Amino acid sequence: MTIVTPLSICLTVVCAFLLGRSAVISTRRDNYNKKLKAEVKKLNHRLDRIADSSKYDRYYEIEEDANAYNVNMKVYVRVSSYAGEHIDTCCYCLIKQFPFADDKEFAKREAEELLDKLNEK
Repeated sequence: MTIVTPLSICLTVVCAFLLGRSAVISTRRDNYNKKLKAEVKKLNHRLDRIADSSKYDRYYEIEEDANAYNVNMKVYVRVSSYAGEHIDTCCYCLIKQFPFADDKEFAKREAEELLDKLNEK
């Protein structure tokens, strides 16, 4: 009986620790999943707004990267509230990349040509 009592106490302590630990992990995972779902919902809302981006301000720009010219589209999503209209999101979208391994001027001309075509629309 003297061996069984300390052993049962140790097993009880270990089981209580593991049960408490699993409860903590479960709570953390639940909080993380709720946060992730809220973020996904927010991003889906923004994507729905961008899908109908003809209503929103679109700007095209050329950005020089380390070894390429990038033609980007920026979409400003505006939200109306009781205080007026404000920008909710600025979303960037890479349209095309023009690498300039040999001829930097050629890549810049190509990027500017694409930018002109996009601005005509």
